[in-house]
Amino acid sequence: MDFIEKLYHNDISGTDIGELRLFLCGKRTDAPNHRFGPAARDNFWLIYLRDGAGVLEVGRHSCRIGKGDIFVVYPNRRTYYRADNGSVWTLYWLSLAAPIIEEVLPLLGISEDSPVKSVDDRVSIEETFELLLEQFELETPEAKLRCQSLVYKLLSFLTVSGQTAKPRDYIDEAILYMTSNFDRRFSVGELAAGLNIDKSYFCRLFKQRQGLTPTEWLTEYRLKKAVSLLQNTDLRIKEIALSVGFDDQLYFTRRFKRRFGTSPTAFRERMENYMIN
Repeated sequence: MDFIEKLYHNDISGTDIGELRLFLCGKRTDAPNHRFGPAARDNFWLIYLRDGAGVLEVGRHSCRIGKGDIFVVYPNRRTYYRADNGSVWTLYWLSLAAPIIEEVLPLLGISEDSPVKSVDDRVSIEETFELLLEQFELETPEAKLRCQSLVYKLLSFLTVSGQTAKPRDYIDEAILYMTSNFDRRFSVGELAAGLNIDKSYFCRLFKQRQGLTPTEWLTEYRLKKAVSLLQNTDLRIKEIALSVGFDDQLYFTRRFKRRFGTSPTAFRERMENYMIN
């Protein structure tokens, strides 16, 4: 048995979570001088380096990576990475496909030409990866919801890590926060305070950019997440309401019917009949 086989290694594959598709998730300690590629992968890979150091090459770009860095491997992009001589890597990773990932990564200052970001709160991100590994193994609707929340939580850690010199974009930050915390109750005032911006000014900026108020935008996002849960899980209506940030099931039902012209229950029944026919 070689060095790698003696160490913890966990792969969990093929988990659908609404608009996310997680193919793999794992943790591994590699033998010294580990390397990958040059090769291309089919999906997005987010890799967090808990220990070790080395070099990452993407296309013609090359950069150093080290302890506490997270880097993104883009689909169909020639990538090569290797550990320094004698360096032992311990890493977490997840492989996923989701349209929203392509929208979120630029908000984090991550791009194909700049795919690395240093993490400030290493303890929290490592704890979140461990929770994600645990939840993947359960394979229940509730666990899948928790996995989705944990993936967004991982991304939210990057919003406060490795600050760049780019001008601050309050609207992008607000949208990332809302998409990462849509299951929680919070006010526009609390959101503006977290961004350290005047509430009225923030609402005006948001409406100019998005065409909706922050409350309208968040409600629309929550209702679309509810549609996904109705289609992809067996959760009760009350559980779905709570999962997307509505404490009151009746209020959730009213908002859903106002938006889609039918109740959540009728919507689910219609989808089930459509699948049968």
